[in-house]
Amino acid sequence: MNDNQLPPTGITIRQAKDWTKAWRTKNPDISRAFLIPTTGIIALFKELNVLTLDTTNGNYILNNDNPLEVAIRAYLAIGPSEETAAAGADEEKLVLVGAVKEVNDYQDQVEGSPYTLKVELSGSGAFDLTKPCPRWCDPRSPLNID
Repeated sequence: MNDNQLPPTGITIRQAKDWTKAWRTKNPDISRAFLIPTTGIIALFKELNVLTLDTTNGNYILNNDNPLEVAIRAYLAIGPSEETAAAGADEEKLVLVGAVKEVNDYQDQVEGSPYTLKVELSGSGAFDLTKPCPRWCDPRSPLNID
């Protein structure tokens, strides 16, 4: 794909390489990336009513009738993981939540929100889906090499 064929929110690989290198240079001791399993994104999309279950075949389909303008907000966090809890250690995390546009702002759709929720939550509304890099890095990715 060349620069003239980028998706609407795409960036060039040169921009991606420059930006990720700048992050690693400025923040050498914290996570450089997060692996986000698609199953978690699908669960969040289901909660936001972006995907709905097609009862005829059991597959999920894009809900084009969803009246909400939804997004995903990512919060940087630190806490234990299954791998680090036994050692009493914490690691960087990326906590994902659904957000719904209301006037000129996006409101998080989470338990305890001061807003009237626009989506029915299946849990708290917060998802810890990520596995931080460096432990979960692709060592040969052009976005992870100096």
